Amino acid sequence: MQKRKLIRVQLFILLVVVVLIIWRAASGPASQDGFIVMHDLEPGRLVHQTFKLDVAARVQVEGAASLEVSPEVGPSALATYGWLLRREDHAVVWRMTPENTTPERGTLVSAEAEVALTPGTYDVYYTTFGNTTDSRRGGGAFGVRVGDHWENDQTKWRFRVQPLDAVVNETIHRLDPRKLTPEPAADVLWTTAPMYSSYHPKTALLAIDAPVALAVYGVGEICEREPCDYGWIEDMEVGEVIWQMTEANTEPAGGMRQNRLFDGQVRLEPGLYRFGYRTDRRHAYRNWVANPPYDPHGWGLTVRTLVPQQAEHIRPYDPWANEPLIQMTRMGDYADAVARFELDAPLSVVISALGELRTRDAYDYAWLENETTGERIWTMEYEQTQPAGGEDRSREALAFLDLAPGRYALRYTSDDSHSYEGWHSDPPRHPERWGVALFTQSGRAAEAFRIVETQGARTDPEGTPAPLAPDAPFPPLPPVLDKTTLGNTENVEVPFALTEVTTLRIEAVGEISIGNRYDFGWIARRGTEEVVWEMTRQNTEPAGGDDDFRRFRGLLTLQPGDYILHFKTDWSNAYGNFPNTVPDDPEAWGVRIEVIDE
Repeated sequence: MQKRKLIRVQLFILLVVVVLIIWRAASGPASQDGFIVMHDLEPGRLVHQTFKLDVAARVQVEGAASLEVSPEVGPSALATYGWLLRREDHAVVWRMTPENTTPERGTLVSAEAEVALTPGTYDVYYTTFGNTTDSRRGGGAFGVRVGDHWENDQTKWRFRVQPLDAVVNETIHRLDPRKLTPEPAADVLWTTAPMYSSYHPKTALLAIDAPVALAVYGVGEICEREPCDYGWIEDMEVGEVIWQMTEANTEPAGGMRQNRLFDGQVRLEPGLYRFGYRTDRRHAYRNWVANPPYDPHGWGLTVRTLVPQQAEHIRPYDPWANEPLIQMTRMGDYADAVARFELDAPLSVVISALGELRTRDAYDYAWLENETTGERIWTMEYEQTQPAGGEDRSREALAFLDLAPGRYALRYTSDDSHSYEGWHSDPPRHPERWGVALFTQSGRAAEAFRIVETQGARTDPEGTPAPLAPDAPFPPLPPVLDKTTLGNTENVEVPFALTEVTTLRIEAVGEISIGNRYDFGWIARRGTEEVVWEMTRQNTEPAGGDDDFRRFRGLLTLQPGDYILHFKTDWSNAYGNFPNTVPDDPEAWGVRIEVIDE
């Protein structure tokens, strides 16, 4: 008897599943015909199509979307919707709104309209993220409708654009939506759009020799306490930010409430300016956590000239267009260079330096000392540097300083690897500039300047020493050896020597699955290549984020001898490139060794 009841229950469940499958198949989009058709849409997506009109035309738009909550609950914004954006002027020519849609059932609404379009390029979008980061919580499972949560309308979501004028069929053209980035217009001085999530800002230095008016267009995210993704303009000669995207000077950009738009003018006097745009690690182009702005491709900062004739007064700034007063470049391993100079009169200078820095550590870097007062007045620090090309660790600094009369020492030091003698992988854009150089801000010679002494400077292409011989002694292990914040496709090799029995504390973070190792470290003896320590799945623990992100923490005691520390990363999931989930401590990606003093 119990078996019969069980069979009846199983048959009933099977019948319910069959009915649900038939219902879902029958409840698909009403129509899949049209010039632009979007259907079979899933939650958490931004769908994009593009077309171009050669002449003015009328089109019909029709679609179905969802409110955040049903009308019975109260007024609500749309959680999903479609819109048309004219690319040339970033204008939203039509979009679905709660006001122009018709309630269907629950949270589902529909819309239909005729829209007159002028010639141009049009981007058609449909978003299904919801308007807040919490919008998608509480949906149904396996496509079964539970309550009135808007995600359960997904089989009905659609968006269609169809030309109404017969003549338009020969003058309307589909474009490949994957080719999103058009050639910059002639009046664009600089742009970062579209800007992905990044650990590093994008910047440009522009020199202006006459008053100019600039059109500034910025799309970003202004969070509760501070800007998250925003642009700014800095006057380099006075060291002040003179314009920045804020809550006060921006307007809603569509989508999530924090999406903000600046579309206005900025007037600049003659001078030197840094233009910049910064993102955080979430909610940026192709990494949306809620509905994107109406102009997703515009996420970033775009600067244009308002008056074409004023473009001749604006040029990119590069101090290397002038002769340096001091040049200590092509620096190799173990560099210790200094150039002492004196000033008889005040002088405005520019320091250009390339080196190897991480967020917490500096390996190859420069600094300037005032030997008259004993003060270090400038140091090359990570926060004030920009990517120099190649590996993330290669950084570039530009410092603008006003120096009083006195005696100064410009210094540069480097460690045992990643220098002009040899790069870990890709070199910087200007490898010959590795080191430091001093220029006048005006670009003209300085009569009040004179060099007193130089030591350890290498400025000629042939002046670098020979690489370490195969049998050369290894350098001693420093108290702390930090090779973290490693990016993709890195291959770190650090030789070191121990003169006595030594205990090491090792912390390492990488990517190791059950069957393979992708980003991992090990230590081997010199000569025999015997592995004395390595990261494995078994001796590591979860590091947060993806299940394959693993952390090693432990002690290792080594006998006297020569060793090589290795750490390899593959092409994905490393510091600066976590496209899906992020470990608890992304900056620890790599290995850190500390000598335990017993």
